[in-house]
Amino acid sequence: MVFPFIIRGVYLLGIDSQNTPMSLRRKAWKLLAGEWKTKILEKLAKECTLNQLDVEIDHSSMEPRQGRVLINLQ
Repeated sequence: MVFPFIIRGVYLLGIDSQNTPMSLRRKAWKLLAGEWKTKILEKLAKECTLNQLDVEIDHSSMEPRQGRVLINLQ
């Protein structure tokens, strides 16, 4: 859904890759996962289990949080 971005004046820029050949997509994914991989990904997201979610919610209500919390359901 793009409406929240539109009302905030945010531009969503990207590339439509649905018609790109799969071989080219795989090459791009390999580069993004390898030599182009950013070093700050660990700072942008934290993973927790569903059992740890209450603690994460408590922490986020006490202090500002940057990034995302990913919930591992496995």
